[in-house]
Amino acid sequence: MNPETFQESLAEMIHLHHLPRIQVLDIVEKTMSEVLSSRYRGENVRVHIDEDSLLLDIQAYSSIDGGMFRDISSKTLSGVKNLNRHIETALLRASVLQQVRAVRKHVTEIRPGVITQITSDGTLFVELQAVPNEELIIAECALENQPVSERGHYKCGDERYFHLRNCTPVVVGTTPRCKLVIDRLSKRLTTDLLRMFLRSTGEEYRVTCAARRPGSYSEVWSTKKIPLEIIREVQAELAEQILVFVGKDSKEICRNRNKRQRRKLRLRKQKESDDHYFTQRA
Repeated sequence: MNPETFQESLAEMIHLHHLPRIQVLDIVEKTMSEVLSSRYRGENVRVHIDEDSLLLDIQAYSSIDGGMFRDISSKTLSGVKNLNRHIETALLRASVLQQVRAVRKHVTEIRPGVITQITSDGTLFVELQAVPNEELIIAECALENQPVSERGHYKCGDERYFHLRNCTPVVVGTTPRCKLVIDRLSKRLTTDLLRMFLRSTGEEYRVTCAARRPGSYSEVWSTKKIPLEIIREVQAELAEQILVFVGKDSKEICRNRNKRQRRKLRLRKQKESDDHYFTQRA
């Protein structure tokens, strides 16, 4: 192993994986110690990297030869590609775990995303920014996480809002990956879209989605009347009707909701009665 080349490679790893410098050095030390210990059987190898100069110090302790220590020169190390592969995998695993922890802080929130791929089974792969001001990642929206009315109607390049459902670390082949699952079914989509658009009014609203049947309707409770243009924007995004019930508190909202339902039922019965009357006259 060329010490200068290793130092350059180490500096590149610190920059590439967006991990704290001390964490990268700790992972490299631990990985090299494990790989070299398995390579030098009967010896326990300890690797230390100077934090400032990035110089390697490798020592092997042998319990067989009376507990003797010996220094191993980095220039004599072989199997450098294999060693680098173990280090890259360990750093990537740490980077993925850090990304998963960051994304999990924003699970249940909504994000706009662009559909980049649609598989044969209807799964959507969406590019979005899960963590504000961080890099874009690819999220997965399976067919069962899409409203029935929207399935088969998406196109690559379409931009939609999605609900961040969950995030887990996975291994694809031998490569660690961050798997972010999203959906278009959650009530949070309706609630958060309305809150987002209502911020532009400068007024304070208390809004929540009490019930939702994706692709059909969302029932929204609000303390104030919501502007019609905002309701239409959310209806266009979700392709469903937004039913808004207004009241100072939940009891008043329930009363108003029941009044509206009774009125609709009364009008429906009146229409049926009129239709029956005119049918008999005909």
